[in-house]
Amino acid sequence: MSRRLRSFFLIAGALASCGAIVATSVSPAQAAATDAWPVFRGDNSHTGFDSNETQITPGNVGTMTIAWTATTGGYVTSSPAVADGVMYVGSSDGLLYAFPANGCGASTCAPLWTADAHGIVSSSPAVDDGVVYVGSQDGHLYAFPADGCGQATCEPLWRAKTFDAIESSPTVAGGLVFIGSGDGRLYAYDAAGCGADRCLPVWSGSTYGNIEQSSPAVADGTVFIGSFDSGLHAFSASGCGKAHCDEVWRGRTGGFVQSSPAVADGMVYVGSYDHRLYAFAEGGCAPKVVCRRQWSASTGGIITSSPAVADGVVYAASYDGRVYAYDASGCGKLVCHELWHAPAGAFVASSPAVANGVVFVGSTDGRILAFPAEGCGASRCTALLKVRTGGPIFSSPAVANGNVYVGSDDDNVYVLSLPSSS
Repeated sequence: MSRRLRSFFLIAGALASCGAIVATSVSPAQAAATDAWPVFRGDNSHTGFDSNETQITPGNVGTMTIAWTATTGGYVTSSPAVADGVMYVGSSDGLLYAFPANGCGASTCAPLWTADAHGIVSSSPAVDDGVVYVGSQDGHLYAFPADGCGQATCEPLWRAKTFDAIESSPTVAGGLVFIGSGDGRLYAYDAAGCGADRCLPVWSGSTYGNIEQSSPAVADGTVFIGSFDSGLHAFSASGCGKAHCDEVWRGRTGGFVQSSPAVADGMVYVGSYDHRLYAFAEGGCAPKVVCRRQWSASTGGIITSSPAVADGVVYAASYDGRVYAYDASGCGKLVCHELWHAPAGAFVASSPAVANGVVFVGSTDGRILAFPAEGCGASRCTALLKVRTGGPIFSSPAVANGNVYVGSDDDNVYVLSLPSSS
């Protein structure tokens, strides 16, 4: 959630008032081949879908409980990344934390190591080829060794400065790490660094508004990101041979785009402040630069979270306190209606995650909820699981190895697991 909206709702008292996590070094491009969640939304396309999960099912998800928590020194809006037995997450105390992904045999676990990012870390980490990348509200992208440094606190391998706070989450693809900044630019850096402590971008591209939280999705040689100019922007992931690159195309919405795009089956889906979910053709609309939507759908509130796409269905969460499911192929019209919706108790800024027929999401009333991905045979569905944390949830769930990881505003990361007998 953006800094300004988060502050507004906290002050307004619209929020109800803990955790653990672990990660490791696995390439985001390998997310579909390994049971891990190494990047925001699980894969480079930001589908929010764990296609390898087999332990959790709609039939047993209701038995999941909090297995353990990981405590940080501040609220956790960062979404966990899980890879190679380690869970990584950022905190408002300015630190990146690494915890054992399978816990420590106790109800609360201490970190394996931490790293100072010198500003609030609402960005979600990305793990690739032995390096964990994360953005900070001090305006820097940081790269740390994913295995730690043999000490309790680690120094960065390298860093890169932008011209405003970073709430966007990095994505690594094709040897480049992509990230957005509040200065309105998408940056591409050499993932291997530059041989120095501070690195310059390989290329950057401008949008026409702040990038508050939207994170780059990469698919088929194109990188997509949203902006507060009310647009979805598409750039060539390989750049343009120059330091500054123009967009290949952009899609217009009717409001600010804080949502991160999700790419699947030739379509790009993104939410907007105008209460709508938009679907654009992934390839754009050449020779035009500004593209029209293929279809859109209305919800009852603004959409800041990122959609999830799985098995021909796209899921979106809204500030009206509902989770919506739509046919990902549309309805043959410009405006589509939902297949079903489900109440989540309070406004939802957390992005849905889908695994083996279950949709997980966090709510600002402090609960982690699960719904049947295929619906319930009615227009309105009820939750299969409701687990309460100690604070509002802005973090998005990560699903890996039969566990669900999510951060809370009570300074914790929560890890939900099935009973050992399941």
